[in-house]
Amino acid sequence: MTLLVIALAAFFAASLTLFSGFGVGTLLLPVFAIFFPMQLAVAMTAMVHLANNLFKLALLGRHADFGVVLRFGIPAIIAAIGGATLLGMLSEADPLHVYRIADHVFVITPVKLTIAVLMAFFAYAELMGIKRHKPEEIVQKLRQVEVLVGQGTARIDAIREIGITEQTYYRWRKKYGGMGIDQLKELKRLQKENERLRKAVSDLTLDKQILSEAAKGNF
Repeated sequence: MTLLVIALAAFFAASLTLFSGFGVGTLLLPVFAIFFPMQLAVAMTAMVHLANNLFKLALLGRHADFGVVLRFGIPAIIAAIGGATLLGMLSEADPLHVYRIADHVFVITPVKLTIAVLMAFFAYAELMGIKRHKPEEIVQKLRQVEVLVGQGTARIDAIREIGITEQTYYRWRKKYGGMGIDQLKELKRLQKENERLRKAVSDLTLDKQILSEAAKGNF
């Protein structure tokens, strides 16, 4: 059962990263940490991360700008080596605190505390990076991408230029692609009108029920 939970968590966390801004480590590491020592949980998360990125490379690699990949990838490799070295050093440090709840003994170690702080920071940073855009802003940003692409900019670079992820861009394009500002305003007007009519029908239904009950002498 434990293996099934871990496998499903890894699958859904990796799948979710295709459509959200969250990193697989932010989503998956807490699950692994429940079942395994922290050092092993980090290593397992790294393996899933590698497999997920290889899958993305096979699926979406033809759209990648390898200049951008190298600019991001080389610093990431250096940071990963530095992080692994730091993890090894912290793993050898003495526990900071030991406490008991009921019959369970819990140990706070430097490596656990460091990873907890980093996870909280990255989760907060990712959440703060999620900006709510109005439909009009979305349409304008989609147009901006097309203008940049028309000027010779690679689409992936144009997407980064407007400050969103690829997943967000393709989700926006699926929903708002080909729609102008005027069409968007008309859509919003129709949605408001539809909501008004639904409320009116609901009120009429309530009035009808009240009259029906009154006719039966229940009031």
